[in-house]
Formats: sequence, structure tokens, C-alpha cells
Amino acid sequence: MGEKKFLKWLGLCLFLFTLCLMNVSVVSAEERTEIRVGAINSLTGMNVMTGAEHKWGYEQAVADINEKGGVFVKELNRKLPIKLIFADDKSTPDQGAAAMERLIKVDKIDLALSSNITPINIAAGTVAEKYKVYFQIVISWLDFIEKENFKWVSDMFTSTTEAARTPFLIWEEQLPKDQRPKRPALMMEDNQDGQGFGMGFKAFLFPHLEVEGDKGRRYTLVRFSHGQHHLVAPDERAGSESAVHTRMERVLAQRV
Repeated sequence: MGEKKFLKWLGLCLFLFTLCLMNVSVVSAEERTEIRVGAINSLTGMNVMTGAEHKWGYEQAVADINEKGGVFVKELNRKLPIKLIFADDKSTPDQGAAAMERLIKVDKIDLALSSNITPINIAAGTVAEKYKVYFQIVISWLDFIEKENFKWVSDMFTSTTEAARTPFLIWEEQLPKDQRPKRPALMMEDNQDGQGFGMGFKAFLFPHLEVEGDKGRRYTLVRFSHGQHHLVAPDERAGSESAVHTRMERVLAQRV
């Protein structure tokens, strides 16, 4: 949790650094009184819990900056406070796109901050590209965002493989070979973010499991659905939902 919050703050700091370099002269110097920053956020829907945490991070950072007078704008030779405007993405990509459209056309934002769900950010990024409004993503897998070839969107997060390699590095650095996990299990969200991390996990899995025979190379990937609040089978071989519950309990029991 601490690392996640650090990355959010880092992303926002880098975003605000970019803000200092941007031309905000669309409105005349005489009329310009603030920098309007829009943020799509899951104010409602299945992502509301992490959305609230994300919202808090933005609010605290902006409050700290405004307390010091705001952001210096070179073209105006003075500081301007930031006005932070939220739009509810309702935890879905379609509503994320609608929220970005509303921020740009109705709220007249200068630039935008992201949600913390990749499909939502991709949908919102498409709208930002349409209107040529700078959109800073702070939490989305780099490998997914790079595939979109955005020109008005940047991403300060990491890739699926880089994130997934962490446990393997810890095992290598802190555990003798004979004590390293040989049958790891991963529980992940049943969405693009979870599936991406699962792919990264599998990419690092086999090269790091230096054991003999296929039996020692077994692993478990279990997805869970936010909407249903239960575990679902990762593939056809996993069996029924109850079998997945039993399987996960057995895997966890073996690791206690």
C-alpha cells in the first residue's frame, strides 16, 4: 500500500512539473485566475473503494501546492492556484470516456488526471486525443498504454513484467534455492489490470522455478470478479466455482 501511494504522489509530482512547462495562454493573462485540472475518478461503482483513495491523493497534493501559492506559469510571470474538478467514471470505460468529454467540453479543463483502472484510462485517453488535451495517467500498465500510440497521453506507471518480477527478486535475494516457493499461487482481479499482471507473473514464473520435472512447475492463477464478489475459474481446466474455492483454500493451507 505504501509503494502504491508513493507511485501516485510521484506521478502527480511529475505531472505538475509538466504543467509548469505547458502553455496556458488559451485564456488571456488578464482573465486567467486558475489552472483547471480535471480528474476522472470512480466516485461510484465497483471501483469506488480504490477510487476514494485515489481521489484523496489528488486532493492532498493539490492542497499542499495551493497552500504555497500554486504553480508558477512562466507566460504570466506569476503563480496560479489549481482548481481540481472531478468527474465520475462510474467504474466503467464508457462512462470514463463520457467523464473526459464532460471535463473538456463543459468544465473547460486545461489538462486531465487519470483514474486507476487501465480500460477506463484507455477510453478516456481516446477522448483526450480527439480534443488534443494533455492527459496524465498515473496508474496503468505501460505496455497496454504504449500499444495505443497516444500523442496527448503519458503514463508514469510501470509495466506488467516489471511489477511481476518483484516477488521473484525477493526470493532470489533472501531465500536459499531449496527454500524458494515451487508452487506459487496468484489471486488477481478478473479485468485487464489483473489479467495483465497474471501474464507478467507467468512470464517470470518458469525461468525462476529451477526444479526438475513438470510436477514442481505447477502454479495456480485464480481470478475474482468484483461484480459477483466470488472467485471464478481462470480457465476451463480449473473446474467449477466451488472447485476453485477448494483449490485456493488448499493452496493457501499449504503455505501457512
